[in-house]
Amino acid sequence: MKKGIFIIYSLFVFCCCSEKETIQDPINPDVTSFSGLVGEKFYVFIEMRANGYSLKNNDPQIISWEYIEKDDAICIYALNDGIGSIDVQDTEGNIKSIISVSAYDFGSSNIEEIAMHPTEKSSVFVEANDKNISKLIEDELWTEIKQKKKTLYSFNKETKEFTMNIPLLEQTFCGTFNWSIDSLTLKYNDITEKYSFQVATGRLCYIIRADKTKEYQLLYPDAGITSVKVKRIWYDWDIADLPR
Repeated sequence: MKKGIFIIYSLFVFCCCSEKETIQDPINPDVTSFSGLVGEKFYVFIEMRANGYSLKNNDPQIISWEYIEKDDAICIYALNDGIGSIDVQDTEGNIKSIISVSAYDFGSSNIEEIAMHPTEKSSVFVEANDKNISKLIEDELWTEIKQKKKTLYSFNKETKEFTMNIPLLEQTFCGTFNWSIDSLTLKYNDITEKYSFQVATGRLCYIIRADKTKEYQLLYPDAGITSVKVKRIWYDWDIADLPR
């Protein structure tokens, strides 16, 4: 492990490892660089209390940070596509080190729906008083998951358009999408699908979750439905092809 001001590791919401590089120079401040997806978190251990360091965020539209007192560390959030930096300053305002984050957003053109990931797999959770209705909903949602296996998605972040090719159903749909740091909305054929969006370990897969509770409560108002949730896995071939 290199000696210096920092002992560094990075995590995402789902314990994701990210690319990192530390460049040391005897004259200029050390530069610690991270690269990852928008939505990732990077943890940096900094002896802020002992040294009285302060931080200056040069690009708050791209990154933000939060101090974690119990670990004497900071958590950096990648908010938007671009390159952001944070200056670590001593009590006199001198820059002791620079933390640089290069973030790129979701906009892959080569995503495939798969059944499972090394740490995650597709799932359906239904909670209802009426067990017959609960079983009916589970079967319906599992059928949908199986039908969408090997579906290919293409997203164009410039036009916000996407295509969805479902080979098992021999169907192709085109529409628009809206992606944020933690959510994804697909609109096509007068259908709107809303998902929570998360990057899985290793940044090769996305965890797509949908809460369908209200939808099924309207369909079966007397079934005592309290929860209907679906989790699906997307594999990003474009990220897999990037140097790691």
